[in-house]
Amino acid sequence: FVLDQAYDSSVSDSEFYEDAVKPLVTSLKEEEAATIICYGQTGTGKTHTFNACWKRLGADLAGRSIAVTFFEIHGKKCYDLLQQRKEVTLRSDAEERVHVRGALTLSADAAALPSLLEEALRLRRSEATERNPLSSRSH
Repeated sequence: FVLDQAYDSSVSDSEFYEDAVKPLVTSLKEEEAATIICYGQTGTGKTHTFNACWKRLGADLAGRSIAVTFFEIHGKKCYDLLQQRKEVTLRSDAEERVHVRGALTLSADAAALPSLLEEALRLRRSEATERNPLSSRSH
């Protein structure tokens, strides 16, 4: 994957949304795909920022139908968080696009995005670390 930007701890959720996520709204309105990957050290606020973004994204796209696939990568395995952690596989095609085999794609009004993902977020693998008692172990 090619990274577009890296952010430090001084960036607020609102600044992150305006800079990194809101431009994707235009793509989504034009029926293109968009992906957000949050990666970083334990305890740096990825989950907090991720949750704030979904709420604003759902509001910005309200009234539009969206398709959502939500999966966790943990070690060398992948789990569909919309299907109670069913194991799925990642495969790339001849053009090096990655596809998630066996994953469920849900269609819904974008305004329902936060509630749709709430249960999926609870299914992420987590464990206590020195820095965070509920640290996600997935990427």
